[in-house]
Amino acid sequence: MICRMTSRWTLPFLLVWQCVVTLPPVGADENEALQAWGLAYERDVLPIVRARCIECHQGDDADGEFDLAGFDSGSQVLGKMDVWDSVAKRVRGNEMPPEGSPQLNDDQKAAFHRWVDSRPKQDLCSQLASDETTSWYRGYVMSRRLTRTEYLNAVRDAVGADVDTSIEIPSDGAGGEGFDTNGASLFTSAIHIEQYLEVASRAIDQAINDPTMTRLLDRQSIADLGEAAIAATAVARFAHRAWRRPVADVEVERLMTLYTLSRSRGDAFEAALGEPLKAILVSPHFLFVVESESPAGGVQRLTPHQLALRMSLLVWSSIPDDELLAAADAGRLDSDEQVITQLHRMLDDPKAIAIGESFGLQWLGLANFLTTARPDHELFPEYNDRLASDLREEAVRTVASVFRDDRPLMDLIDADSAEVNERLASHYGLPRRGDDTEWQRVDIEDSRRGGVLTLGAVLVSASYPRRTSPVLRGRWVLEEILGGRVPPPPPGVPALD
Repeated sequence: MICRMTSRWTLPFLLVWQCVVTLPPVGADENEALQAWGLAYERDVLPIVRARCIECHQGDDADGEFDLAGFDSGSQVLGKMDVWDSVAKRVRGNEMPPEGSPQLNDDQKAAFHRWVDSRPKQDLCSQLASDETTSWYRGYVMSRRLTRTEYLNAVRDAVGADVDTSIEIPSDGAGGEGFDTNGASLFTSAIHIEQYLEVASRAIDQAINDPTMTRLLDRQSIADLGEAAIAATAVARFAHRAWRRPVADVEVERLMTLYTLSRSRGDAFEAALGEPLKAILVSPHFLFVVESESPAGGVQRLTPHQLALRMSLLVWSSIPDDELLAAADAGRLDSDEQVITQLHRMLDDPKAIAIGESFGLQWLGLANFLTTARPDHELFPEYNDRLASDLREEAVRTVASVFRDDRPLMDLIDADSAEVNERLASHYGLPRRGDDTEWQRVDIEDSRRGGVLTLGAVLVSASYPRRTSPVLRGRWVLEEILGGRVPPPPPGVPALD
């Protein structure tokens, strides 16, 4: 788990360290393990090779120079294990079987990866992660931390109160990938930890000392217990919600040492209870998207709690609510129908606007629209901060409404309606309805408006301050919509007048 919470440049060091200090000496036990691994090949992998691989990988003309016809037993595999390192690389990279050939099903992939990953006496020093290997390196699942937006939303939903957003948690970069959820760029610095602790302290202090706050401490349901038992119950409940998984008794006991220490210093009950609650909010179990793997390795299904967190981060940019968490606890996220039912409920929640905020704005390249788009005031005096804010909100609502209302994805490109308020309707020349603060979806007859291509925010951001730019708009369509990349100009080409 330590490897998967560090940067990819730390991973090579950790693997080298493991090579130096943890490789056991060769002995009888290791030979027995190798023989067992060879037998596992005969039992689990050889049938897959014969069914899916041997047709193309045998003889002098074997595809990719991988002749697998000679591997009919475990002993033959043990003699040329380097061949299987190469085969594993191609299978993990989805290069084998090639496109157009019968593919391995999930059970076959799981059996193959499980066998490869269980190989004894592996030369870990030759398996360092690199730019070439990160997509297939075994065990490569980047455990990322929550983004700034996800963290603040998660604290809000865990505590049940708004969070002071004036605390300057560092912003997140996208690492060149366009989205701030890119785990390779979500490093954690000392400044992050300091600010996380500040947010946690303010949020818990506010909640603990607010007599109207019952989410953290439901005294009515546990009045029959002593103070220490009341505190332990509150800590267990809060950790379950914040860590979005069942919490072990030993974890609660460890957290309660903070409560006991605080009480021993003479702190009031509420202040002492706040100490373990703050610790919960700065724990890696809260700060990181943790998806630990089982010892079996290979292709694995997400646990209900891991799936619940992915769902809530996608739709709400936050942690699961009580209902989704209860469904995960009870194993009620096991079928497509159960997952779809929960997703429909989540999309009906006002928090689902986050799918437009977090995904929509980053997908459209508008995350920094309010600070980077500045039309010339002399030519466009009607453009001001209020109109810019409305244009941004239109983009958010346009993307979110497609998912919320279960509309066709093509409505993102070509829609017969638009999300506007009174000020924006006037700006676009659309029928006016309601006041400036009321947002509605209105039907439009002009086929040139509707969908993300003609959003005002997109047109402004893909223009120069004093004029439009076909080049900038073409680049926007190619990169943001089609997922392509515009290469840099060749050297020596002068700028156009």
